[in-house]
Amino acid sequence: MVEPPDECCKFSQLSQVKSAYRVVEFSHGPNGTKAAGAVIFALAVAAAYLTAKLTDMMLADDIPDWTPFALLIIYWIGGVFWWTNLLNRTIEQIDIVAVGEGHPWHPSEETGSTAVYLLNAKQEWFEIPAKARIYPQQDQILPQIILRRDEGDAGWLTRIDGNLDEKMKKLLRLVNIALALRDAQERAEGVEDPIEAARAREEGESILDHRTWEDTVSGTLTPEPGALLRRLRGDVTDIVEQDDEG
Repeated sequence: MVEPPDECCKFSQLSQVKSAYRVVEFSHGPNGTKAAGAVIFALAVAAAYLTAKLTDMMLADDIPDWTPFALLIIYWIGGVFWWTNLLNRTIEQIDIVAVGEGHPWHPSEETGSTAVYLLNAKQEWFEIPAKARIYPQQDQILPQIILRRDEGDAGWLTRIDGNLDEKMKKLLRLVNIALALRDAQERAEGVEDPIEAARAREEGESILDHRTWEDTVSGTLTPEPGALLRRLRGDVTDIVEQDDEG
């Protein structure tokens, strides 16, 4: 995989992202070594239990003494392989995103670029423009995802490899959160937050409170009897004419 720009951190290195992925947090968190040891120990216990059960079932037959140990090793290797494969696939997916050293999620205390990058289908790190949010759409032909700047925008920002499944949707939601934090970091002091402004408008007075409603007189909305009779006569006439034509 192509490395991100200098001083950037991939998503799997960020504690905020790790907490959203249990498998990454469990293996690469503050107690990653202990966590990995706990997984191996749990797999070993499960393998020992299954081995004992299988041994009891096969006691009636003549089997070598080393069979239980061989089964234990097979279960243990299989469990470690499954866990490692799941962990590597998860890290490979989330590491297509990186943030600059000035981003609020970056562990560095330095002030620098707050940029958010995506590794696109060309294997190039694409910097998402300022004040942009990404809206994904699955390509109908290629196994790629089209990322648009706006939900109704005909143009698109870039493409990334993969399918728009639940795991990818989760990752892209985290990307939009990172973008919102980037914009907040870049916003000048005293400038109104557009999200807070929109929330204030929603909570403000309704335009219906300022509308002038005319007085109504009882019975003004009731249809006149003559109009109803004419309407009924017209409907009956249409039915008779249709019967005659038939």
